[in-house]
Amino acid sequence: MNAADLIAKTLEINTNLVHMALDGLTDEELWKQPNADSNPIGWLLWHMTRAEDDLLSRAGGRPQVWAEGRWHQKIKPPAGPEDSGGGNTMDQVRAFRAKKEDLLGYAQAVRKNTLAVLPAIPPSALDQKVENPPAPVVQKVGDFFAILLLDYAHHAGQICYLRGWFKGRGWLPF
Repeated sequence: MNAADLIAKTLEINTNLVHMALDGLTDEELWKQPNADSNPIGWLLWHMTRAEDDLLSRAGGRPQVWAEGRWHQKIKPPAGPEDSGGGNTMDQVRAFRAKKEDLLGYAQAVRKNTLAVLPAIPPSALDQKVENPPAPVVQKVGDFFAILLLDYAHHAGQICYLRGWFKGRGWLPF
């Protein structure tokens, strides 16, 4: 298994878990918060998808699916079309609403792009340095992939926890 396969498999496993957690949730339930300082499921799903889209567009030298597919016109974050969730205030998080079908459609389009881009990234590219705007950070592409996978696992876990918090046990088939 090469790095691209490992990244794709890790994303697939986490995505399958997220889809199980989302199954049967309404649009309204996506935006419930256990308290005023917690991110809702819908925001977490959107943010982790934006992070994947951003990294793969930079690593693959392609435009973001967010802009190219005009997802920013369907999913309208309060901080504007360039927003990816990083640095959002809790007021912005609470003001954000999108339909489950749009969030899942965007996630599916991003994953399709990810699976097309990953095999085309040569192993040597993982050592190339790229910027991470708006933060003044320059890191290796491989480091960003590691951060992406960790971030994705964290947010998938948060989504699963919130699903259990709101609906109780028994939603996982294992």
